[in-house]
Amino acid sequence: MTKGIIYKGPIGKDDCQLQADELYPSTFSRTGSVGTVTQSKMPNVYLTHTSFINPRYFNSGLMNSTTIGQAISYVNGSKRTFYLEPGTWSITDDLIIPAYITLLCDIGTILTVSAGKTLTISGYIIAGPYQIFYGSGTTAVSTYPQERAWWGLSQRTDFTALTIGGVAPGFGDMDNPMTAQGDMVYGDDDGTPLSLPIGGPGQILTVNGSGDTPEWQTAAGILSKVISVTAAVFQGTQDISSSTWTSITNLAVTITPKSTNSKFLLAAVVNYGSNASAYVSGIKFVSNSSDIVSPTSPGSRGQFHGALNPSGVQMHTVTAMIPYAPSTITEQVFEVQAYCYTQALWINKSGTDTDNANFSRGVSSFVVVEYES
Repeated sequence: MTKGIIYKGPIGKDDCQLQADELYPSTFSRTGSVGTVTQSKMPNVYLTHTSFINPRYFNSGLMNSTTIGQAISYVNGSKRTFYLEPGTWSITDDLIIPAYITLLCDIGTILTVSAGKTLTISGYIIAGPYQIFYGSGTTAVSTYPQERAWWGLSQRTDFTALTIGGVAPGFGDMDNPMTAQGDMVYGDDDGTPLSLPIGGPGQILTVNGSGDTPEWQTAAGILSKVISVTAAVFQGTQDISSSTWTSITNLAVTITPKSTNSKFLLAAVVNYGSNASAYVSGIKFVSNSSDIVSPTSPGSRGQFHGALNPSGVQMHTVTAMIPYAPSTITEQVFEVQAYCYTQALWINKSGTDTDNANFSRGVSSFVVVEYES
């Protein structure tokens, strides 16, 4: 024997061992007729240099959940593909396949989950259209794509022959209840799919809350569409003679209705003062210089959209709001007019307009909203 060299017969399997991790070299000892020799283990390139791992490398090659679990622990969070070779893999314990593990299941690979146990697969599965999941336990797969055949369900291949009443491939076992173009699917109180025929022109789909069946209703009274909003403001002052309806300066809006279905919402806020002895006063809206939305049977009474009986010479505020449907596409000139019985009015100022803090000036405004309902 030469120092440092051992001569031996044929090398056996006990003369070679693999490292668990090439980053941490390790050794092992062999004792023979000439003494004990320490040898370095060889890097396990199968485990450290490939993305594919056969879990049967672990746990003495048994095909069960413990073996797969040991393989998962070994990769320690690194992305790997586990090749589950054909045969029956017994899942006798709850097992979670994390998202960083891809399962490659060859034809003939069977994962049998025991009763009361759950196999949770968060990673991808590479398999063809053949069954791989068996047993009375639970198998949950959270990634896509999935094959119906993996669970033993019939796999549709006649895609060109599918009809509207058929089973949609890849969407579970739900039969399609729709029978005509535009139909919709909804569930009844126990989740059974039912067909809702298409609604009519101008209708919208509505529900009244949980447990209610969806239904189509005419949009009128339910939904309004705002077409335009126009505003006018008067910041100056104006004197109006007694007992005369007079248009207020600047409070006018001109609009051509979009259609004969257009409606208008007119709203105004007007500030004015009067004499201390003034009677009823107020404002009204006119369109093209004509009264609109008049009260029923006014007789000789004053006709207002907003009115008050002022007291004192301080400035008062009157408001008004009305809807109006002209049913025409003719241009509409909307105006706000003011009136006081037997007395004068002073728009945007008090009856006594003395320049001190005890009296006031104001701003009046007019807004017109065009909408369809």
